[in-house]
Amino acid sequence: MARSRLGILFKRYLLAGVLVLAPLAVTVYILTSGFTILDRFLGSVVARLLGHHVTGAGAVLTVLLTVLAGMIATNVVGRRLIHFTETLLARIPVVRSVYVGVKQVLDAFSVNSRAGFSRAVLVEYPRKDAWSIGFVTSKGDGVKRDSLPPNVASVFVPTSPNPTSGFLIIVSEEDLVPLDMSVEAAFKVILSGGMVWGSQENHPS
Repeated sequence: MARSRLGILFKRYLLAGVLVLAPLAVTVYILTSGFTILDRFLGSVVARLLGHHVTGAGAVLTVLLTVLAGMIATNVVGRRLIHFTETLLARIPVVRSVYVGVKQVLDAFSVNSRAGFSRAVLVEYPRKDAWSIGFVTSKGDGVKRDSLPPNVASVFVPTSPNPTSGFLIIVSEEDLVPLDMSVEAAFKVILSGGMVWGSQENHPS
């Protein structure tokens, strides 16, 4: 009996620990990977300029470069400069497809951005009587409507607990069930695997 209780407590604490550490681990991994790449690149630049390797030079320059980029991006002149640079990059065929694509994904998932996802909805997917949380991205104006209903919307259905991947589906507006929660709150539901819900939500009847 005691072993069974210990086993239940162990599983409970293990799951709670995963929920606490997983987001931190993913964040640290992404930041560490990015900083490591910049560290190696900038470190090699310093080594070539000085003729010898300087321990920690790449890391220091990476932090300074990140802070400088943030300072530039938060003032009017800097935003104009960034916009000008992005315009130039968008004219280069190969760079355009990579840079613009990455930027659009990051902007769409940014908490400060409201242009990416307009609202959170429930959509009957991937089969009948099975409902998934989705985010309306557009009204589907670019979709050919020869064989589609007149009023359709593009809906991104993210996977859980990693919302950066998912499926884009074209659905009739009539088949969407609006959720009484913000986009950010719906993201929390997805990240938690459905264990964390807002105080109010609508369910399909």
